[in-house]
Amino acid sequence: MEASDLAEFEAETATPLHVRYRGYDVYGVGLPTQSPVMLEALKILEGFDRVDMRHNSADYIHYVVEALKLAFADRDAYIGDPRFVKDVPIDTLLSDRRGARRRALIRKHRAIDGVAPPGLQASTSPLCA
Repeated sequence: MEASDLAEFEAETATPLHVRYRGYDVYGVGLPTQSPVMLEALKILEGFDRVDMRHNSADYIHYVVEALKLAFADRDAYIGDPRFVKDVPIDTLLSDRRGARRRALIRKHRAIDGVAPPGLQASTSPLCA
């Protein structure tokens, strides 16, 4: 590698993503990364009673996996590189209301069958914020 290889390179900066989770500020790298998945999953998990779940218990793993299924489904449907995908609805995806709506899809004794559905379809908004 030579200096000429890097002559035209310019680093990109992105605003970090942020959510509040159980009283903590949690930050993630801006788009396009996997940070929205982690942050959305935290918003989904926030409403579950973690006192009843021991770390790595079957219930704990079930809820984490289901939250990640939902967050990845939203990533696939709504998130892309902002240089090519306009209007990524990141604020909606990471909102408290959105987390509560996605959380409502998780059942204690039943896994989501197959691929999780993206969003909550509504006639006025595909995200149903």
